[in-house]
Amino acid sequence: MRERSSPHGWRGRAVGVAALLLLLSHAAPASAGNYRPYAWSIAPSAGSGTDAVFYTSCYDPDGWRDMRMVRLLFNTSLTSAGAVCLAYDQNTNRFYVFSGTRWRGPYRPRANLDVNTAAGTLHLRDTVGYGYGTKLVVRWHVALRTPLRGKDLNAYIHARDDRGAASGWKRRGSWSVPPLGDGSLPPMFPPDNPWNTDISTAPVHPNSSNYVASIGADTGLHADFGTVWDGAPNGIPYCTVPGDQAKVPISFYYPDESDPGPYPIPPDAPIEGGPSGTGDRHILIVDTDNKLLYEVFDAHPVPGGWSAGSGAIFDLTSNALRPDGWTSADAAGLPIFPGLVRYDEVQTGAINHALRFTVPRTQRGYIHPATHFASYSDDASLPPMGLRLRLKADVDISGYPQPVRVILTALKVYGMFVADNGGAWYISGAPDMRWDDDELHEIGGVSGRDFEAVDTGPIHVP
Repeated sequence: MRERSSPHGWRGRAVGVAALLLLLSHAAPASAGNYRPYAWSIAPSAGSGTDAVFYTSCYDPDGWRDMRMVRLLFNTSLTSAGAVCLAYDQNTNRFYVFSGTRWRGPYRPRANLDVNTAAGTLHLRDTVGYGYGTKLVVRWHVALRTPLRGKDLNAYIHARDDRGAASGWKRRGSWSVPPLGDGSLPPMFPPDNPWNTDISTAPVHPNSSNYVASIGADTGLHADFGTVWDGAPNGIPYCTVPGDQAKVPISFYYPDESDPGPYPIPPDAPIEGGPSGTGDRHILIVDTDNKLLYEVFDAHPVPGGWSAGSGAIFDLTSNALRPDGWTSADAAGLPIFPGLVRYDEVQTGAINHALRFTVPRTQRGYIHPATHFASYSDDASLPPMGLRLRLKADVDISGYPQPVRVILTALKVYGMFVADNGGAWYISGAPDMRWDDDELHEIGGVSGRDFEAVDTGPIHVP
């Protein structure tokens, strides 16, 4: 039988989740002599963790071969964005995955392939459909990603037969997904570490006005994080692991400035930009038991392990810097995770550490705790890596939304480090579906001229 381009028989049609479900709800009614299929059950009925195998059972009095299509949806509701929606076409024995606005597939069952979307992954090697009597059973191996972490999801099933009669969407289970969470995080370095130092009274750098002008005095701040952007979690994600997390081999194309592996990278570790991202592809892992931070730049899975550009391991109980001249997973040789804006932390009402941000151009030099430069320019008006800027004390922040006020208050007390070349005044944070992107956008009302550079030490020029 000819394979179709999508589980709905149309080619190249883009639809959102709400429109998709509306179309599926208008299936043809059962006719005389044709019984409507029934979306029977899902087992287990209550999922746990972030990676699980489910069995869906659908019943058709006309026999399982009369059933055409089974769909499985995990989401907070039938019409919310960010769903994991999967389909199995019994006639062609092929699987499909809905990705944002379109169906992807067909895929063979038990293929050695993982199909990734921003919200989840279908592991095809453990996915198969089979029928007997009047029942069609499908085994699905699904893993959920950052946008659905910390949510209580419903599991919906939809069945349709060859004549178009359908069961409609039926809620048959649930999945309580654990959050990424900050509760188990160890302290990020000792209290006297530069990341945790109050610089509200530190002296202004004599070159402050030139630094600010070179970054953009009239350019507004930008929250380089939020919910979802371009189909992937928006920001730099992270995950926590226990001390006994299995370590896997990793190779680097900058091995001379990287800490050698193995690294405790779990199979579902979130990657910046998503599994198919083409940007920096950072992976950040906090070993909560051993109080170690593992960070990787340009991470790509390979058989048996990972390949990456560079990697760094930080002892969270120590103030030790990386060797002078060494990079990390960040251009400045700094750790990334301690400088992220995190939703759970903002909800406590205070950020008690410095932040990380990027600038368009830097000079050939760095200020400790940075240990690496990423420029060959000798222009003294450009900021060096590790330069610390703070929001001026007299800037009125009272009119901003509460989450933005928390961020701006931290910038007055702890400031932010120049950590990489990139967008002007781009502040880094972790993605979280609980952010309000419109609120975060309001931070752009604060501009470069509201900042001043502080003098925290000499510029090192190798």
